[in-house]
Amino acid sequence: MSEIPFSVLGFTMVFVACHLWLLRRTVQRNLMTQNSLLFWFAVALALFLMALFPAPMIQLTSWLGFEIAANGVFFLAIGFLMFLNLLQSLEISRLNRMILSLTQAYSLKMCLSEEVEAGSFPVRHGEDAAELGS
Repeated sequence: MSEIPFSVLGFTMVFVACHLWLLRRTVQRNLMTQNSLLFWFAVALALFLMALFPAPMIQLTSWLGFEIAANGVFFLAIGFLMFLNLLQSLEISRLNRMILSLTQAYSLKMCLSEEVEAGSFPVRHGEDAAELGS
């Protein structure tokens, strides 16, 4: 196993410390959910472990067929980012559907309340109202 230069370890420690500080700050301001916090904490931990113990990553990239470990690391990082982008796209689509549904429900409620206030909406009494309620 090759020696890791102290500058690489120092840079990694500073990077991970800044990452953790930023995570703490965003959670304190309620900008991130706890699920996202755990995910990004795991990413920071993985980066830290890869910097401390590069041999498993080098073996993984050579097993995948890369001659240079850096190419394998970049390939895995790009794959990870594409997966993360897919998850965020699914979440955005879900939220867009939710916004559309809420907007339609609110518009319908406002339209019906305006018609009832104006008296143009037929209010049924007796048996007709019982049929509508069920």
